[in-house]
Amino acid sequence: MKKIFTITIGLLVSLPSAGQYVIKGKVLSGSERTPLAGATVMLREGKKGTMTDLNGEFSLKTPSDDPAVLITTSVGFKPAETEVSKERSESGIEIILTEEPTRLEAVQVSTGYQRIPKERETGSFFLVDNNLLNRRTGMNILERIEDLVPGLSFIRGGAGRSDQTINIRGQSTIFANAQPLIVIDNFPYEGDLQSVNPNDVESITVLKDAAATSIWGARAGNGVIVITTKTGRFNQAMRISLTANTTFSGKPDLYYYPEMTSKDYISVERQLFAAGYFASSETSASNVPLSPVTELLISLRDGKVAEEYVQRQLAVFENQDVRHDLDRYFYRTGVLSQLSLSLNGGSEKHRYVISLGHDKDMGSAIGNALGRTSLTTTNTFKTGRLEAFNAVYLTARNNAPNAVGVSVAYPYQKLVSEDGRALAVTRDLRDSFKEQALQSGLLDWQYRPLEELDFADHRIKTYEYRVNSSLGYSVFPFLKLEARFQHNKILTEDRDIQSLGSYEVRNLINRYSYFSADNVLIRPIPAGGILDVTASSMTSNNGRFQVNLDKDWGSRHGLSAIAGAEIMDVVYKGNTSRYYGYSPEQATIQFVDYLTRFPFFYNNALSGVIPNRDGLTDKTDRYVSGFVNAAYTYAGKYVLSASGRYDASNLFGVNTNQKGTPLYSVGGAWHIDREAFFDKDILNYLRFKLTYGVSGNIDKSLSAYTTAVHAGQYSVTGLPYAAIVNPPNPDLRWERVKMINTAIELQSRNRRITARLEYFIKRGTDLIGSSPLPAYSGVTTFRGNTANTAGSGVEITLQTRQMDGPFKWYSDWLFSQNTDKVTRYLVPFTSLNSYLRFSPEVPTEGKPLYALYSFQWAGLDPQTGDPRGYLNGEPSNDYLAIINSTSPESLVYNGPARPTVFGSFRNTFMWKKFSLSANISYRLGYFFRMPSVQYGNNQGLTARHGDFGKRWQVPGDENYTHVPSIPSVANSNRDFFYAYSGILVEKGDHIRLQDVRLSYSPSTGKSKVFHDYSIFLYANHLGILWKATSSDWDPDYVTSFSNMARLTPPSRSISIGFNINLK
Repeated sequence: MKKIFTITIGLLVSLPSAGQYVIKGKVLSGSERTPLAGATVMLREGKKGTMTDLNGEFSLKTPSDDPAVLITTSVGFKPAETEVSKERSESGIEIILTEEPTRLEAVQVSTGYQRIPKERETGSFFLVDNNLLNRRTGMNILERIEDLVPGLSFIRGGAGRSDQTINIRGQSTIFANAQPLIVIDNFPYEGDLQSVNPNDVESITVLKDAAATSIWGARAGNGVIVITTKTGRFNQAMRISLTANTTFSGKPDLYYYPEMTSKDYISVERQLFAAGYFASSETSASNVPLSPVTELLISLRDGKVAEEYVQRQLAVFENQDVRHDLDRYFYRTGVLSQLSLSLNGGSEKHRYVISLGHDKDMGSAIGNALGRTSLTTTNTFKTGRLEAFNAVYLTARNNAPNAVGVSVAYPYQKLVSEDGRALAVTRDLRDSFKEQALQSGLLDWQYRPLEELDFADHRIKTYEYRVNSSLGYSVFPFLKLEARFQHNKILTEDRDIQSLGSYEVRNLINRYSYFSADNVLIRPIPAGGILDVTASSMTSNNGRFQVNLDKDWGSRHGLSAIAGAEIMDVVYKGNTSRYYGYSPEQATIQFVDYLTRFPFFYNNALSGVIPNRDGLTDKTDRYVSGFVNAAYTYAGKYVLSASGRYDASNLFGVNTNQKGTPLYSVGGAWHIDREAFFDKDILNYLRFKLTYGVSGNIDKSLSAYTTAVHAGQYSVTGLPYAAIVNPPNPDLRWERVKMINTAIELQSRNRRITARLEYFIKRGTDLIGSSPLPAYSGVTTFRGNTANTAGSGVEITLQTRQMDGPFKWYSDWLFSQNTDKVTRYLVPFTSLNSYLRFSPEVPTEGKPLYALYSFQWAGLDPQTGDPRGYLNGEPSNDYLAIINSTSPESLVYNGPARPTVFGSFRNTFMWKKFSLSANISYRLGYFFRMPSVQYGNNQGLTARHGDFGKRWQVPGDENYTHVPSIPSVANSNRDFFYAYSGILVEKGDHIRLQDVRLSYSPSTGKSKVFHDYSIFLYANHLGILWKATSSDWDPDYVTSFSNMARLTPPSRSISIGFNINLK
């Protein structure tokens, strides 16, 4: 009886499962065919599902024996539906997911040492895929990632050194290298990115936190940008790709910077002439130049011309604007054409890419041209356990910077006559003196800007080749040995031929000419051209040996690790020479006397030696490093990572053990979505990450030994001399940057919302700074590891899919906020000039390195129009007392000179074969200083600023303007106070429509020729939508602090192009 009962119960239990079967399979990525861990496999009917293990494998029981439909999803891939029958399930199935990078979640990220699956990374990485890179056009690859990477900003408005163009997560140094490390195909790149063809680039990965960058050690403190070029695909038939586009850019806006009108300028000249201001210049022994108006007034005074003639000429001058001729004859519509042809494909054991590119940029300045031709070949071979890779990159660039920088002192001068002839303009010397010199036998000394275009012949040729080779051997399926080597050579030849017809040559020859005692004209500089030649080379060799371990134990344990060592050697060499009396037809030169001081022709009381540009450079940098990096994964839910690196260089320390520094990082990640308690009804993906690490930075201007700079020849003795820059510092160390980074990543169940939130804290220690020394040492300060900085920030990336049907609407929003400040600096600046004239780079404890300071503004004096500040708490126009009583601490701190909040909002609309995307960028939380009138000793003629027309003139004007009146007596302190008063500081916050792209990708159907193709229209630099300032200035383009040059916003451009992929 008991046996019968047992059998009956067993049959009843087995009845519901009699029609069930188990589906076993594996989920792979579409491109690399690598297993995808953590993919979700669901039955379409019901909510039953599972997740793949570390090997990408899964097992799922069906509710019946009917065919089942599986829905497979994984972050970064398109969902896939797979129909499975009971018979098919018995042999196991493979599900291939096609990549759909969402910019937040990529399949793999590249560190330059390894490709890390997204599931196992703990650091802050951001991938820009090929589709986004090609959204923009242009020759510079880095410009294509602007507004695409949270935490990465481009330095504009001169708020930084000339050698810094981009910034990742704020400032990490004070005086050392501030640029991120650039890595191309696994090795640091020492060349110019203009040599890299953007069409050869597959993706760019930005490494931002210490866990991501620490693998690069002591050169990664400013972040790392990893550029990966295309390598082809295995098992793909050869595909031919042709890409071409042409970009048209407008002329620069010459009227952007406000200029004093010709009428106002002439009016001031007449007043000054009546007051006798030009009397000393008129009788100057150096024959200083006088303006055409002044010469005209002198002729009238001396009775050489009639009053009516003068009035007619002045009326003509008042209606002339030199910018009209500059715009018409010296600028044009810029045209950039780009063409790229590539062949790529592969078999089971071989993949390849052959790429040819040609770019030609005819810039908007007439005379400028840039050409680039590149050839790339890459081959990857697999045979058994061996894998070999070889790539050759060849680039030739031809740069012709022959645009004329027109030097015009007066706004009303005309450069070209009505019949198109080049007209002479006043420059350097008085016109009457130049005429006398010509009659005496000297060369024509007149300056005709239009003619200079015919005489310019400046060419810079750059040739670069890189050879990358690697050999890998798989000892076991989980253990691989790798050896990599790169050789990079860059040769540059700069030849500037200044013919005898150019003004610079004629001016130099005439300046040093003189008459001998017997009245014979002597030319120490021979009558001929001048040839300046600079030849330079950069040779780098990089070698790396690396062991890769990638092992899974069952479905719960996984370990991915690398360890190795590398060596790097970079040699810079160069020589510069100048040749006088150069004849290009005969290829001859003439020697000159560089030691004798010759009197200047225009004033024999002055003398000088002939300029000598000869020089040599020879520098060698060597680095030796050891590294280890590992990530352990448990149950597909928990990831722990750690890395360590030791860097040594010939740049630091005296003893061997002082030349290196250890750097490290640790991190962890928790896949919360894989926990049993996690409900996926709302979120499909949720992960938390936390890292801490230390990376480094380098300042090549310093050495552990006494540092001196050769300054040429002493003018009195003619002997070479050098100046000591820094005393010996045997304890000189690498700069160190410590960072904590935490992140939360999520995606909604229906994939409509994907987000990432990151918060970081950064500390810069052992930074290069100034430190005081006792006076008896002979040196008052030295630079060493004495400064510290601190920073923090938030980054948010949000992607939404508002509409995902036949009409699609996707949005990408990037938000970045970061602040930084100097926390330790031992030698504070004490001069107001440092904070005002030479700001914003002034290290001040408690303030950002780049900041704006100003005098407190008390308005204009209602009776005189004088600018007023505060003295003892009361409005005052005693400028000397105000300046002397103002300490750096009492200056008004206006705020950062760089945006502390920035980002972008990009909308993409797709309908059928059309796609339209528009990008809006914003930059907030910073300030800029507006230039304005400076009266000097000539009532503003030197500065020529357009605010002159807005100046205070009568009582009551102070209610409408802040521009001071013309002073009755020249007062440099008055000008200084006004130029750096708070009234000229404005908020730089703004929002701009950066670009718009429209593309059309028609279906190729069953075409035997076309795989796919597209055409596009792209417009860039479209304009500001909103700004906090009421002025006409673009806050990002005012004045460069590095050289006080006027900046002009980039002109609008429009591109049209196509991309064709042939079968």
